[in-house]
Amino acid sequence: EESRVDPEPPVPAAAAGGGGGEEDEDDGVLSLPRLLQAFTSPEVLSENNTWYSPFCKEHVRATKTMALWTVPTHLVVHLKRFSQESSYSRDKLETLVRFPLKGLDLTPYVRGPGLAPSPAADAAGFG
Repeated sequence: EESRVDPEPPVPAAAAGGGGGEEDEDDGVLSLPRLLQAFTSPEVLSENNTWYSPFCKEHVRATKTMALWTVPTHLVVHLKRFSQESSYSRDKLETLVRFPLKGLDLTPYVRGPGLAPSPAADAAGFG
C-alpha cells in the first residue's frame, strides 16, 4: 500500500546533501526510498569542508556516509521545506514525496551488527 499525501501545505522535499534526489518517472514526485538512498550515499567533502585526520595530523578530503545503526522504534523524517541559494534568498520547495504507509523496508540503510526483528516500518498518524 502506498500513499501520495497532499497535506496543507504540500509536502516539499530535497535530498540531504543537496541534489541527490532525482524525481521518479515523469510525474515529478519523489519517493521516500529514493530520498533515503540519496541521503545514505557516500559524499566526498569539499576543499572548504576538510576533516582533520588524527593519523595524518592534517586536514584531508574525507568521504562521509550517513546510515542507521539499528532500526528505530519510531522513525521521524524531516523533509526540507526551503532551498537556500544564498544567505539572502530562499525558495519554498513544492515537490511532493510519495511514501508507503505500511512496510517501509529500512534494511538497506542499516549498518549495525544486528537487525531488529522487523526492519519494516509503518507510517503513523495517517488514515
